[in-house]
Amino acid sequence: MPWFVFVTFTVVAQHRRRVPSDGLIIGVAAGMGFAALETMGYAFTALLSSQGNIGAVEQTLFIRGLTAPAGHTAWTGLTAGALWALLASPSVGRIFGFIGTFLGVVVLHTLWDTFSGSLVFVVVAIISIGWLLWALRRYRTFGEHPVGQLAPS
Repeated sequence: MPWFVFVTFTVVAQHRRRVPSDGLIIGVAAGMGFAALETMGYAFTALLSSQGNIGAVEQTLFIRGLTAPAGHTAWTGLTAGALWALLASPSVGRIFGFIGTFLGVVVLHTLWDTFSGSLVFVVVAIISIGWLLWALRRYRTFGEHPVGQLAPS
């Protein structure tokens, strides 16, 4: 996370044209990196708890590989995209948009960690990926207009 803050402020300091989709993509990349690192930790734990059973490790890696895009990858992308939108065109609405996105992501992560049923995972995954795709589409529209001007909603 500290490197993301560094990259954000470096881009802001350069006064180049910024679009929220840039932040979304950087956030997705950061989320993927974190998910990969976290997955390796879960795989190592599975290896130790199963006393060296490689099948348990493979199962852990498979499940985590399928669910990673709907977890930290989407959530970090959404949050970074909202932050980038705020930086590209600061306004009170964008502040509330960022806070709302952050709180929404926290709720999704809490649901993911609290409930263990497959149905909950599927519903949270659909919401997360759908929200990410909607945000990407919205931010791409934002990028087609000069900074500070939004497309009509």
